[in-house]
Amino acid sequence: MDLTLHLTEACNLRCRYCYHQKSSKTMTAETLRSALALTGPSDRAAVSFFGGEPLLGRSLILEAFAECDRIRRDTSRHFMFQMTTNGTLLDEEFLQIARERSMIIALSYDGLAQDRNRRTAGGEGTAALVEDKIPLLLQHLPYAPVMMTVSPACAGLLADSVRRFVEADGFRYILFNPAFGPGISWTETDLTVLAEQYRRLGDLYITWHRQGRKVWLGPFESKIDAHIHGVSVCARSCALGSHRLSVAADGSLYPCVQFVGDPAYRMGDVRSGVDEAARTRIQATQRPQAVCGTCALRGRCRHSCGCLNKLTSGDPRVTGGEACAHERLLIAQADRIGETLYRGKNRLFLRRHYDETYPLVSLLEDLIT
Repeated sequence: MDLTLHLTEACNLRCRYCYHQKSSKTMTAETLRSALALTGPSDRAAVSFFGGEPLLGRSLILEAFAECDRIRRDTSRHFMFQMTTNGTLLDEEFLQIARERSMIIALSYDGLAQDRNRRTAGGEGTAALVEDKIPLLLQHLPYAPVMMTVSPACAGLLADSVRRFVEADGFRYILFNPAFGPGISWTETDLTVLAEQYRRLGDLYITWHRQGRKVWLGPFESKIDAHIHGVSVCARSCALGSHRLSVAADGSLYPCVQFVGDPAYRMGDVRSGVDEAARTRIQATQRPQAVCGTCALRGRCRHSCGCLNKLTSGDPRVTGGEACAHERLLIAQADRIGETLYRGKNRLFLRRHYDETYPLVSLLEDLIT
């Protein structure tokens, strides 16, 4: 069982599109240890540190490392560590530890829109603060991904932000997703702007591949992969509460990060374990939607993602219209990219998406060069 540990509900930023309730509630060391015991008898488990801002609970992360070492000595279980952070509290000492642990640190950073959307509690912009951390992050973890949240008002900055991530900052792995949730509305005009940004990003992606530059743009990659394998990543991997649990700061268990704090989706706690009746009831919400049954894109979109559905429609069984429109925009550009590079016999593209040995060969090439 993989775990997402919500170490704290506190955050040092006040992002304009954030819908999570903030408080001073922080996980105790006892709750942390009880949560890690839920990883079960598997040979390996992924532990993700989440918040709030997880580095506000830095001592808990170190406690988790120590507890996982103890579990590994007793069971030979291997742990993989991940963290999503706003980056403002990263420092040399922690990044050295992260490198030793082979930890994946995903940086939540909005590029050219950073100062507009991601501000401190006092209202100051945070772009300069995070930009100072990027060289240090990539020095220790060169494969660290950057995650950009795209708000409707800042959609026009997407392509230039991603270009900067790659060509100026040196990121190789980039994810970008539109902001959804309470108080956020995408108009037809906003979606038109986003469509043009995706077209520009598609042109950049094609250019970078023709140059042999190894750049991974997550949303495009997942749609191309879904075309090749005939099913979306979400449909293949998501089974609410089956493979991963989100653990709230108070020890309550939920099926995914979007449901934390919602009593209707509570599935037990770290002391009593998973409530199987609740898990069965919650997983039933992933039944396919009849309205999607005749859609040609059904096998490649995220209509089965209960988290996204809850954000966009309020019901985990129903995909909101904004999400549906966005999926169509994304798939259209992914298909244009895929067809262009496939017909052009682009070596990097073909190896990445059709050669099962690509991850190993790519890593060896990076080590050599």
